Amino acid sequence: MMESSGDALVLQSPVAKKSASPHHVHEAQGEGGAAAQSYGMRILPITGYSLYLVATIFLVWPDSPLLFSGMTTEAGLAASRYYQWTLLPVYSVSFAFWSLYAWFRPAAKKMLFSIVYAASMVTGALLLLCSLSLESGTSVALLAGVFLGFGLGSLSMTWARIFSIMDFFNSSTGIVASGITAAVLYFILSTLSAHLALWLVIAAFVPIVAVIAPLLIKLNRFDHPAFNHRPSLNKERYAKQLHRLWRPCVYAVASAFVWGLCRSYCAQAASPIELVHYTVLGFLVAFFALIFTWRVFNDRYGFIRSYRVFVVPFMTCALLLPFFGKDFWMLFLSVSSFMFFFAFALILLICCRDADNRNVHPMVAWGLFSSATALASYVFGYLLLSQLIEYLSTAHSIDPSIVMALVYVYVVSLALFVVHHKKTAQKRETQSVVPGEQIIELAKKYALTSREIDVAELLAKGRDVYYISEKLVISINTVQYHCRNIYKKLGIHRKQELIDIFNNEVTTRTGASGARDPHR
Repeated sequence: MMESSGDALVLQSPVAKKSASPHHVHEAQGEGGAAAQSYGMRILPITGYSLYLVATIFLVWPDSPLLFSGMTTEAGLAASRYYQWTLLPVYSVSFAFWSLYAWFRPAAKKMLFSIVYAASMVTGALLLLCSLSLESGTSVALLAGVFLGFGLGSLSMTWARIFSIMDFFNSSTGIVASGITAAVLYFILSTLSAHLALWLVIAAFVPIVAVIAPLLIKLNRFDHPAFNHRPSLNKERYAKQLHRLWRPCVYAVASAFVWGLCRSYCAQAASPIELVHYTVLGFLVAFFALIFTWRVFNDRYGFIRSYRVFVVPFMTCALLLPFFGKDFWMLFLSVSSFMFFFAFALILLICCRDADNRNVHPMVAWGLFSSATALASYVFGYLLLSQLIEYLSTAHSIDPSIVMALVYVYVVSLALFVVHHKKTAQKRETQSVVPGEQIIELAKKYALTSREIDVAELLAKGRDVYYISEKLVISINTVQYHCRNIYKKLGIHRKQELIDIFNNEVTTRTGASGARDPHR
């Protein structure tokens, strides 16, 4: 379960809580829901999503060794460049397209969405095979980039829908297991010949993924409240989600930009195979880091706090880039990949949990976030800014490593400044005041203890149990124990009822005070 605790966005660990949300779709299905949660239905999403991630590594990531291995002629290399220059923008924009589509027409129970992206992926795969076999055909490569970019981007949105209808334990473990499996599959494929890996990914992985995702959508019922409303008519609900997510998204977009820029620079000094090896290594470490944080911080872990811990040593490493050689740059590429994919997986989990806990359509926020990160990493970081750095290094004899280090420090510092500045302004504008007199009166009236008074005061200000635990330096279980006692003594069942009691008390005392002194 995701909560907003003060200035840190936190996500409850699946180790701490394995039970499903009360709104979970499968709980309303009786025996059908139990069957859907069987072993086979838990393995199928992991299989499909891991194969999708492998296809993304080979077909979307820039400088893929799979694509470059078969392109030896000048015409073939030109076709490969055209493929990337069309695929990356289309892939980035497709997320925003489906986000806007979900905003006006959720259409959760229709198969049109699945049919469109499946046909697009299969068509793009066939066109790509034709382009690679001909080692020419710029027009064919352009069309392959358009169809595959749209299909793979749309498929990512489908996986967000599928994981959002699962309980938190199954969705989180499924996403992490898929990431680890995808990394292992990549390293296995890298040991094979280029042509065999080519046929396995394009002729086998892509069609399998194009079938598994629609099958899962067909087998699951999308009667969850998150899919049965039109987001454009519930703007306030999504405005609150945006308010909770914009700070971690700023950090994630900055990490994506640095990752794309670092890949573009390292591509000049390393082979495509080395480049992807080091990137997948950071990708793999990111998912193991999620498991580590779940085990160490069993109750919760904070996104923003974790980022601040990581960013200081990484900025130090960035400043050292001009003084070291290729090996240090490749290590830095793994580090930047770790930061980006750690944020990527965590935001996906948060969007899925918002759908389950807050009835928010996952495709809206996930589409905007994915579009922003893809544009920052692939388009601006890899394609555009890399060209600018190359121009500066050739025309003005500026060391590109110095430009890279300065850009990295500037982008990360800008993200930290924007988030800290906005957070401070929001704190000044939105301070919640609960008069101490009302706390004392209610404590006497309902016989609250001193610690229960502290907890009740924070609850009345709208704080969650995680914030209270950190503020009062007590455990989550202790806070929940005090909350139960407070609710029992006040005869209520929800935090909103407690807030209403405080508001009524304030209104009553204000009215009585005004009646006693009408000339005040």
